[in-house]
Amino acid sequence: MEVINKLIGHDHLFNHLTDLYFKKKLPNKILLSGKKGIGKFLLASHYVNFILSQDEKFKYNLEKLEISNQNKSYILFKNNTHPNIFLMKKYNDKKYIEILQIREMIKFQNNSSFNNKTKFIIIDNVNDLNINSTNALLKSIEQPNNNVIYILIHNSCSSIQETLKSRCIEFKLFQNYVEKFAARFDVEINGLGGPMTSAINSEGLSIINFGIGSANAATIMDLLSCINPKGVLFLGKCGGLKKTTDIGHFILPTAAIRGEGTSNDYFPKEVPAMPSFKLHKYVSDILVDKKIEYRTGVVYSTNRRVWEHDEKFKKYLRKVRVMGIDMETATIFITGFSNEINRGALLLVSDTPMVPEGIKTQEKDQEVTRKYVDLHINMGIEAMTRIGDEGEQIKHFKY
Repeated sequence: MEVINKLIGHDHLFNHLTDLYFKKKLPNKILLSGKKGIGKFLLASHYVNFILSQDEKFKYNLEKLEISNQNKSYILFKNNTHPNIFLMKKYNDKKYIEILQIREMIKFQNNSSFNNKTKFIIIDNVNDLNINSTNALLKSIEQPNNNVIYILIHNSCSSIQETLKSRCIEFKLFQNYVEKFAARFDVEINGLGGPMTSAINSEGLSIINFGIGSANAATIMDLLSCINPKGVLFLGKCGGLKKTTDIGHFILPTAAIRGEGTSNDYFPKEVPAMPSFKLHKYVSDILVDKKIEYRTGVVYSTNRRVWEHDEKFKKYLRKVRVMGIDMETATIFITGFSNEINRGALLLVSDTPMVPEGIKTQEKDQEVTRKYVDLHINMGIEAMTRIGDEGEQIKHFKY
């Protein structure tokens, strides 16, 4: 089994889990959720090694988040021979994890622990369970066993049986802006494992990951109205719809067409979704100073997750001459206007969905994240810091 001995990403979540372990508050049923390829299994294997190698000569290096090649538990795990680890995944020639594998797991669970150490059952992943194997697993995890920890790995793009999810404490993995922000300013991440993670630096600049979609965008803007922020800048990804907008370009939208529907609960659809001009001027000035190429124009916000093969909709997008498409910008602009919050958006073009080869895939999105997200977040931090430092009042005008 191939296990990378250096943890890549998710440092804050790993440290949070180790903190729970030292405080003896670690749950015995853990659900790690996130996109395929984001590092769920790597995080699980490092965490298991951290616990099992505590009394070994070459124990887990918490400072470097690294496993020594001479680490005994690491060697045993790589060879599938560790007596305290049961790894379950579907066989290559099978469609699902079979009931027979669950029975083998139960046998492992009921056997005495090796050297009285904690036993780990890792299921990679629960999306491969069918109804029968899920029901058998549910019966097993409902039986209390203080010396067994379940780590369930779940690809968040697929569904999971709610009864199984409810038995676990879920931790969501993001390759996201909040982690990068927290690492830059050496601050804690709030709400780890929850739906909206956040961080705040010593100057009062905050970053929030509110998830995906217009409903979440409206919720966070409504909540932010309680603290009357100086400004809100949405750092989002979008699809580029023009030949002049390529992957890695930035779009500073002058307006957004309200195709998402959520904003209709705030204003009639005739009210345009627009940013605060002065806030956008701060962002524009920084982009110009840094000699970073960007585009301005109208974007379209929609609640549709899959539309790339709908030729009728694509024809409509060409007709309205929008530059990009996303799911949140129009909602951010309208709810900001409704709540008298100064708002803007700096969008990163992550795909070009009008052509078949430009449709977003997981691999392409990860490549965009690797190449451009650091620059994206740095532009946001610099713009909002400048607003905070200069303290200029960005006036909100009512119609």
